[in-house]
Amino acid sequence: LNSDPLDAALLDSEVPFVVKAGIVASAALQVSLLQGELELTIDGLTLLLAPVCRRLEKEEAHTHRASEAQRLEFAYARSQTQRRSVEREMFRQVFADYLSRVRVVVKNVHVRLEVEGECADSRGRSRAMGLVLGACRISP
Repeated sequence: LNSDPLDAALLDSEVPFVVKAGIVASAALQVSLLQGELELTIDGLTLLLAPVCRRLEKEEAHTHRASEAQRLEFAYARSQTQRRSVEREMFRQVFADYLSRVRVVVKNVHVRLEVEGECADSRGRSRAMGLVLGACRISP
């Protein structure tokens, strides 16, 4: 499993984890031409996640706070403008009908979160936590 797109999606969503390893057991794509529907089924997804957190030095913390303040100012300014970009509107109009017919089914998901370093136990072993999801359906 190529973890780069997943890492980018997690970090863009402000989820402080990266994928250390991952396996997709099977994936199937079903297309119904008559009804114009698309279904993606992923069965057997195993992910090993690790946090990207670390302690910041004093200068790094100051720089981080300044960049967060700038980002909040930018987000506020952007929220004040009510017009949408032409590209976004065109994409929405063209793909709205197609995207409304997409379904994603994910089964047998296993996620393991490992924390190393400062959070290790007294014997130096890393701590881990697991999550198992039997199935979920995502549809518009």
